[in-house]
Amino acid sequence: MKFNIVLHVFSVLLIALLLPGCNTEAKQESDQKPIVQSYTYQDLSGYQRTLLDGFIENIFPSEASLDQVMGDEVSIRSITRLAMALLFRNENGDHENAIEILEWVLQQQHQDENEKIYGAWKTAVVNDKLDHNWREFVGCDLIIISYHYKDVLPDELQLKIKEGLIHAAKGAMRRDVTPQYTNISVMSAFLMNHVGTLLDIQELREAGMKKARDINTLFQSHNTFSEFNSPTYDGVSLVGFAMWRELSQGEMRAMGIDLEQALWREIANHYNPTLKNFTGPYFRAYGMDVNKYVSITSLWIAIALNDEALAPLPKDKGAKYFEVSNLAPIYHLGLSISESTLNALKSPPNSKFITQQIPNNIFKGDSIKEATIRMNENWMMGGLRGNLRSWNQVYTGTIHWKGRNGEVEWLLIPGTGLTNVAVSDSLMRVYAVSPDKELFEEWELKLYIYSTELSEENFSGAVWRSGNMQFNIRTDLIYKYAEIVNPSPKNTQSSISEYYPKVAEISFQVPSNWKTEDPLVEIRPQYENSQTP
Repeated sequence: MKFNIVLHVFSVLLIALLLPGCNTEAKQESDQKPIVQSYTYQDLSGYQRTLLDGFIENIFPSEASLDQVMGDEVSIRSITRLAMALLFRNENGDHENAIEILEWVLQQQHQDENEKIYGAWKTAVVNDKLDHNWREFVGCDLIIISYHYKDVLPDELQLKIKEGLIHAAKGAMRRDVTPQYTNISVMSAFLMNHVGTLLDIQELREAGMKKARDINTLFQSHNTFSEFNSPTYDGVSLVGFAMWRELSQGEMRAMGIDLEQALWREIANHYNPTLKNFTGPYFRAYGMDVNKYVSITSLWIAIALNDEALAPLPKDKGAKYFEVSNLAPIYHLGLSISESTLNALKSPPNSKFITQQIPNNIFKGDSIKEATIRMNENWMMGGLRGNLRSWNQVYTGTIHWKGRNGEVEWLLIPGTGLTNVAVSDSLMRVYAVSPDKELFEEWELKLYIYSTELSEENFSGAVWRSGNMQFNIRTDLIYKYAEIVNPSPKNTQSSISEYYPKVAEISFQVPSNWKTEDPLVEIRPQYENSQTP
């Protein structure tokens, strides 16, 4: 394995000159000279190679033909990354197969300038979801491919790639995604600036740079990103900033170096290596336990730690396995992380309390939302205030703890847009939110609990027992029921993608005259630090 310690002296000077708003913590981190590691297929560790080979075999089984793989329902994004992975591996037939895939992918773009979806690639040949984000996802992947393999790709194919990138960048400029849509805006800024610089298209170059500056300015306003604490999309943003670092120049590269390290610090601050999970609240999530579903941030951590035992990934394929396609761009862009951040990702966390203001107008509610987090080694909790958006990717209140058998167990207050959640050192308070500053009609407050030890009678009184976690409950609400349910997204009001045999649903009746300043429920966790041998 090759480890290149890059001093970044010139980049740090640029950051100091160009980004006067950088905080002291960021400057101290940059002084630590991030560890930068590049990858080749031959230099991957056995674990790192197994992850990539697993992705290739899953989408392109050894017994399958390429025609079978390039089917009507295959993800255009995933198969583009298959081409990237094959070029990276470069074993017998990989180069030829990759070129055939790329020729096919380039035929799947919406190139009619009169269409709203102009410049985006299809999500699939049939049942195309008309997803505008496929401009950035596929476009940025093609940039990585054309940059790394320009000497081995046919000239005609490279011309087609450039044509496709122009359409994608022009479509992105027309869309003008807000910098608060963090992961897409980071990629969009790079896509426009890179294409404009490479092909000398001034309006694209300037549009990309403007968006990059807007992203940086927004970050500097509250030292965080609007797509706050999102286990999947923080990982996409890391890919985006890595492209700024590796494939841009000057001011954009300097900003990318700084913002990439800032995001890594935030990820480490929210990550619990003992539980191998991120504390809530989540602005966007697809589950409560990243040991059971694949998140893109988890892939980055797994590659950085290079230790299967420490990796926050499912032991088998797990839910959302398709996200492992992100290994292809990650291996091409390499890793840049400070030693202190790397250590934080593998050391037991110190007990701490975090309060974070988050600028976010995309979600209905307060323009500045607030997250409060309590982190302990064996349990943690977090809450979100100020959000009125009802969305199953928002997880407003969460508590995680290590169960008796070592499995992560949890409590969830879903993102219905009807609650505010605030935590202190030892208490979670749940409040009602009135969207129009008026009193609600009567409604139900539902909480969800997963434990390997679930029983309906454990959740009906002032003390709830869930394995080695006890919740002391204080409320004046009318208790309706506790029921063991199938934990589908429909049943939990959340986008839980991973499998659980059952969860408990606890329901309270909220009267129409409830005052929003009074807590609906107070939950005081009491953790018993014991495990089954």
